[in-house]
Amino acid sequence: MGAATLLGVRVAVVLVPVSVQMGGESLRVVGFRQGDAWARRTVGATAGGSAIQTARSLVEELPPEYRHVVTQLGLWPSGIAFKEEADGVLTLIYSIPLPTPLAEPDLPGAERWITLVEGGGSQAKASLRGSDLLHDQEPYAERVVEYWREELEEETRLFAFLPRYFTARQARDVYSAFWGYDQDPDGFATWSGIGQNKKNGVYSEHIESCGDLQNGALLSAHVEAVLAADSAQVLGGRVGATLLSESASDRAVGLWPRPGAVGSASHQALPPLVAAASLVAYQRTSRGPKPSWYKRKPEAPIEERLKNLYAPRAVWVFPPQATGTAS
Repeated sequence: MGAATLLGVRVAVVLVPVSVQMGGESLRVVGFRQGDAWARRTVGATAGGSAIQTARSLVEELPPEYRHVVTQLGLWPSGIAFKEEADGVLTLIYSIPLPTPLAEPDLPGAERWITLVEGGGSQAKASLRGSDLLHDQEPYAERVVEYWREELEEETRLFAFLPRYFTARQARDVYSAFWGYDQDPDGFATWSGIGQNKKNGVYSEHIESCGDLQNGALLSAHVEAVLAADSAQVLGGRVGATLLSESASDRAVGLWPRPGAVGSASHQALPPLVAAASLVAYQRTSRGPKPSWYKRKPEAPIEERLKNLYAPRAVWVFPPQATGTAS
């Protein structure tokens, strides 16, 4: 029996990196794929020949800034399910979470992010479109989304989608994206402990409040993160990294990982900025009062079981009934 067969069945691994595109109407769960298809490789095509080694080899095919973030946060692929394809190949589905700044729609490569679930709005609206989105032509989408919903319900996997610094809205947006409708702000804050004057939530022991951070408060951390990601030294050292961070955090506490933030710097400065924003902090410019910020206590996400499971589930998680309504 070859390394790529199981009882005579050919075995392949598919990797679906998953992230969340933040902000208003664009709130959505997305997956990053290589070219026109998900990254795929036959088991046994890499040294060792195991499925997990094959999945990890596919991580190495991600863009350099993605790989840097994955390494810094200690993120690894998770086995989700298997599917017997029409051609007789047994496909093992793996997925890996990526922090939200990597999925910015204005960044180069945005066309390779494929929508898996479109969120925003009410639960009623989500019930009308959710089933179609999960049963459309994107293979493996339903299994991938359901897996991450379960992880967010039961485990501290939220932090894998967020930089080390984040706001309460950004944390809630991750849940809203995966469930397809806006989660109740006060209810989420009470459950999670991520919100003003909220204590004893399921995440309270994993975070610390930073209050109302002012612009430039995280500049030093930004610079260190940019320098760590700038393996090619294209920025000219600390001075270049500082200038880039100052430009990218103009009018916002967090880094702004967009081409316009590079300013007069070279285009090669963008990947280190994107990686740094995914590790330290990320904030769109917005009107109104400045949000309260939180910091994850561990440098990397810790996978632990939540003491109280997350209760809300979208009505369209289950297949629609014959009447057209969701069960």
